[in-house]
Amino acid sequence: MWNGLMASSQKVLSLVAELKTLQKNNETLEKDEEHLRTNLLSAEEEVKLLVEENKVLDEANKRLLKQYRKERNNSGSDGKHTDVSTKSNK
Repeated sequence: MWNGLMASSQKVLSLVAELKTLQKNNETLEKDEEHLRTNLLSAEEEVKLLVEENKVLDEANKRLLKQYRKERNNSGSDGKHTDVSTKSNK
């Protein structure tokens, strides 16, 4: 049947088949693009949440570090510094 067609008709049918293939590929690419956009939006939302959680954790870290330094300084000055100064005065 294919060989019975004129060359121009064969060319037209080949182009139509190629066009259909391109349309299917385009539809697939559009679906992929939609999925990528959805995933990107989800990832952006997750990043926003992580940034907020990080801020909270950072503030808690700062408070704990401040408390630790304060307690270390208080426990470290329970006579240790005075012993050194007493020895140097003798």
